[in-house]
Amino acid sequence: KAKHLHAAKLGNSDAMRVGDWVIAIGNPFGLEQTVTAGIVSARGRVIGSGPYDDYIQTDAAINPGNSGGPLFNTKGEVVGINAAIYTKSGGSNGIGFAIPINLAHSVFEELRKTGHVQRARLGVMIRDVDEETMQALGLKNKHGALVPQVQSGSAAEKAGIQAGDVIVGVDQAKIRSAHDLPIRIARHHAGDKVMIHLIRDGHLLHIPVVVEAMKDTKSSNAALQHKAMRLGMALTVLNKELRKKLETRVDYGLVVKGVRRGSPAAHAGIEQGDVLYKVNGQPIRKISDLLAIVKPMDTGGSLRVMMDRHGNQAFTVIRLPKKEGK
Repeated sequence: KAKHLHAAKLGNSDAMRVGDWVIAIGNPFGLEQTVTAGIVSARGRVIGSGPYDDYIQTDAAINPGNSGGPLFNTKGEVVGINAAIYTKSGGSNGIGFAIPINLAHSVFEELRKTGHVQRARLGVMIRDVDEETMQALGLKNKHGALVPQVQSGSAAEKAGIQAGDVIVGVDQAKIRSAHDLPIRIARHHAGDKVMIHLIRDGHLLHIPVVVEAMKDTKSSNAALQHKAMRLGMALTVLNKELRKKLETRVDYGLVVKGVRRGSPAAHAGIEQGDVLYKVNGQPIRKISDLLAIVKPMDTGGSLRVMMDRHGNQAFTVIRLPKKEGK
């Protein structure tokens, strides 16, 4: 056994800025102790791996075998854990992703203390602020997460958050889109008090909220929905009411309830209200039909999607990024 090993110090990934120099260490293709350098290309990247995507993007060369290795700042502090690459060749194209160390540390601490991870929640439905909403509410920009609905009995309702509020910050962090909010809340534990900054009737309000534990639903549909979020879409099965409301010409399919910004679905141009009815030539009648096609594609690939948009036939391609280590 090795002796006299010193643990690497953890840095503050929230303090990293685009353009900061970083160093990646790993064993790409079995080549031990390989060191590469680059910069932080972007923060808060969404790559379709789950609803809490919040990756650091770097151009430091990351290849298969780097996964799990550290990403250092210039002080020698660990600011990320190398996790994935976007590639068509199987090697580095200068687009690598690392899990922020602050997020990894919070998960580690919860696993160490309780043996499992239980994310916190507010209990609100959210969506991005669009141009129409911005004008209707008299907002200066489209930053924030609009709250169209507050769940009855939730932490948000108890604290006084209302439908129509636009959440623009959590504690010291700014909320620029609906995707940012659950990431910030999920870093907390049930019972923690967080300060929610929101705009209501043109006024900036600061509301303390004691967050609650996310409910552990055993609904099979909820589990399927979570898996479908790899594509960046919230889906529901087309029924008679939706068919009439959307004026669609198809008799079956999956209705897109929402699209996560920056996700594979968003890049493919899929919009809320689209009805997906055929993928890779196969009819899609329920969410499990779609997942059966997506599941074997962990190493990346493309989905040829036929859909109905406002009664018109449309076609697009969803490109799934290759996951390192697969």
